[in-house]
Amino acid sequence: MPKLVHHIFISLICCLLLINPARAQDATLTIDPSFRFQTMTGWEVLARGWEYDKAADRFDGSWYRDADLHDRIMDALVEEAGINRVRVEIRSGMENPVDYWAAFERGEIGYDEVKSRFYHKINDNADPFDARPGGFQFSFLDFQIENIVKPLQERLNARGETLYINLCVVDFRWGGEKQSDFSLARNPEEYAELVSQAIYHMQDRHGLVPDGLEVVLEPENTNGWRGIQIGRAGVAATDRLQSRNITPELLLPSVKNAQNAVRFFQSAISVPGVWQRTRALTYHRYAGRRAKILGEIRNVARGRSVRVEMLEYTNGRVDDLIQDLIVAQASAWQLYSIIARHPPASQETAKSVMLYGSPEDGQVGLSHQGRELAQYFRYVRRGAQRIGSVSDNGDFLGLAFENPAEGLFPGTVLILRSKRAGSVAIQGLPAGRYGVSYSGRDVISAELPSLDVGADKVLLDVPEEAVVSIFPLPAE
Repeated sequence: MPKLVHHIFISLICCLLLINPARAQDATLTIDPSFRFQTMTGWEVLARGWEYDKAADRFDGSWYRDADLHDRIMDALVEEAGINRVRVEIRSGMENPVDYWAAFERGEIGYDEVKSRFYHKINDNADPFDARPGGFQFSFLDFQIENIVKPLQERLNARGETLYINLCVVDFRWGGEKQSDFSLARNPEEYAELVSQAIYHMQDRHGLVPDGLEVVLEPENTNGWRGIQIGRAGVAATDRLQSRNITPELLLPSVKNAQNAVRFFQSAISVPGVWQRTRALTYHRYAGRRAKILGEIRNVARGRSVRVEMLEYTNGRVDDLIQDLIVAQASAWQLYSIIARHPPASQETAKSVMLYGSPEDGQVGLSHQGRELAQYFRYVRRGAQRIGSVSDNGDFLGLAFENPAEGLFPGTVLILRSKRAGSVAIQGLPAGRYGVSYSGRDVISAELPSLDVGADKVLLDVPEEAVVSIFPLPAE
């Protein structure tokens, strides 16, 4: 059995043991940097807070209009949650003579009305190469950039890091919402007009351009978007953007059902020019997330020299992340949005968000999902490469990474997932001093005593059902 396949096989067995724990015993976890896997491109979040008060049918700007609360949220998103990628959305209904988002933000219309217009697109004119003034409304784009993207960028830059901006087109067909006969899927140059106008607006008003273009979100939820249409739209948009020397990498096909990812991807890259501009095969985990499917995604991506990225799963937990990292060899991962309106100590589980926040007292903290994911997100930085790690007991599964030498937490990072309390012998960690952080079922985040690692293996007592991060500390 080839060395790489053997390691992947062992890792898969470890994942299975998480579901069917072995008999109680302590574990030995071995790090082997001779095995090299994917390079990480970041931990993503959707540019969305709690602005949609669906129950009261209104806009709720309390999370960002209170400057102190907004600062706490942005600080926590970077420092506690570890986010360094953001998905900014272009809704197809932005091509419309009426700015419904601005009216919603001003309180003139409610949530139900603005939602009904999300994908109600009205063509500005019959010429996709001549944008009519007033035919496109970008106040929602401004909202995302001013309140989320720029604050994130400033905080990451202060840490010596950069923010990856993923610009994503959403063109859903939800029933009951207003739609038109105008189709972007059938008209790639009209798609290119919408995307280029949005990006020119970003550049001219905010001095930003996206790093990636997620061509269309969840094509299964649209009218007419399939692989060929995704490919044609991606080529048309990037052709047009080249006139301003703007070259976002294409991310596709972003299917809802992972089982569709390979078929849609292969169809999209059959369009001339697409493969050369595509850098990631993207999928969501809402269906088809079996190991066999994820392995096929990995193999096809490797054969085409592109990354794999899992870019949305609102129910995502740490075991989902582990499977994507090992089996699909995902380089990026997204839960969903930023924050829900709950006190951080609340026992209520709010799916899809990294943080809880309370406008009443200004508290902000990691959500139930966010606290376990953050042990990976905080310490495994962009540019880190996953390296070999094998455990002899599936109750204690560890994944190892090498962060870039010039960034935060430079060197080897180990993230350990425990199903029970026990003592774990770790071997292969480079000599040095390491911090230890963990999150658990009833623990948002806590520190364990630091480790001094020499030439021999080191023993670590880990709590039950915890995610434990072991990361390099700066030399004293």
